[in-house]
Amino acid sequence: MPLVKCPDCGNDISPSAPSCPHCGRPQSAAATPKQKVSHEGLQGFGALVIIGAIAWGIYTATKSDDHASSSSAPYSASVSGESEPPTAVPVTVQLPSDEAALVRIISDSQRETEASENDMQKGGVKHRRDKDICSLMQDLSVDNWVGTLKKIDANSDGKGVLEISLAKDVEVTTWNNDFSDRSDHTLIEPGSPLFQTASSMKKGQTVTFAGRFFSGGEGDCLKEGSVTLSGKLSEPEFIFRFSSISSYTSSTATVDANDNVRHSETDRKPNLVNSIQDAVPLRRTTHSARTVASVAPSTTPLAAGDGQLGPKQDENTPNVDSNSQLASWEAQIQARIQRAWLKPPSARTGIDCIVYVTQVPGGEVVNVRLGECNGDAAVRESIQGAVFRASPLPPPPAPALFERNLEIQFKPAD
Repeated sequence: MPLVKCPDCGNDISPSAPSCPHCGRPQSAAATPKQKVSHEGLQGFGALVIIGAIAWGIYTATKSDDHASSSSAPYSASVSGESEPPTAVPVTVQLPSDEAALVRIISDSQRETEASENDMQKGGVKHRRDKDICSLMQDLSVDNWVGTLKKIDANSDGKGVLEISLAKDVEVTTWNNDFSDRSDHTLIEPGSPLFQTASSMKKGQTVTFAGRFFSGGEGDCLKEGSVTLSGKLSEPEFIFRFSSISSYTSSTATVDANDNVRHSETDRKPNLVNSIQDAVPLRRTTHSARTVASVAPSTTPLAAGDGQLGPKQDENTPNVDSNSQLASWEAQIQARIQRAWLKPPSARTGIDCIVYVTQVPGGEVVNVRLGECNGDAAVRESIQGAVFRASPLPPPPAPALFERNLEIQFKPAD
């Protein structure tokens, strides 16, 4: 057995001796057994580390499985429907037939556009779409259409900007700047009843509205805000001049056999605007202005049903003074339009044009269309703009004399 050094005297001694035979210093608890215990402790510690690592791995795997189970539980419940709240009854809005037909035409063209392989094919799609739209929308004025309010805004001058969604990626909208709107007059004037009503509404609200579209330029049936072929086909934005807007009400809604909410025709119709079916027959005015500022009233009697401005004579229409009242109202309308006319440089003498005007109660003009006219494009556009600038038109002297559709002969003094 090897000897060890005594820590005090430095002499060699036996490790088994209880004390140093040279100095008498007792030896510390046996060195060899101490070393043995230390070695065995290291072995035990290593075993504990290995066992701990195995236990941690098992614990981690167990937690991962539990997490995976808990994560997938909602999905399973969702699929089975056990924990899903009951879904609301789907609500559908019954659109007017002309609106539904327009949306259908556009939706079909959008699907064709997605399947098109090049712009030439898209051009063919647009040609067919516009042909169908023109066949449908022979009257650019619409009443009681329904949509979702997508934008309520104002331009830098504070004029109202509206955009309403008819369906996914199908919008009707005003212009958003005065330059683009210089001839269409779609921006809503602050302080007008339409402005006040629209500004109180919220984005996403379902609304009923009325107004008119505009004829498009070359190659377009309706005027659009988009300037690219893809934009016109995929996300058409039709320029629209609103004449009224109101909240869509459903107080008389009923549930059909498919649990879809349907609304009656009377429930959809706002009080502000008469329906197209209720419009009286078109009648023609024959007066022409002698000066821009004033118009001499006609001296020709206006008998009911003779083709002149005014409703048919019935028991509710006063006989006394009705002719003079109609003539006076007609003269006021003529004078108002004449004052609003901005004569273009190309206007020649002897201009004579027939103008078809559609108005709603209150005199707001919702549509202007020129019939037979001997003026060029600039003159025709100037006359159309004059009628819109003259809106609202003077009210009739009696409510019974109101006409929705007017035919006016525009013949300014040379």
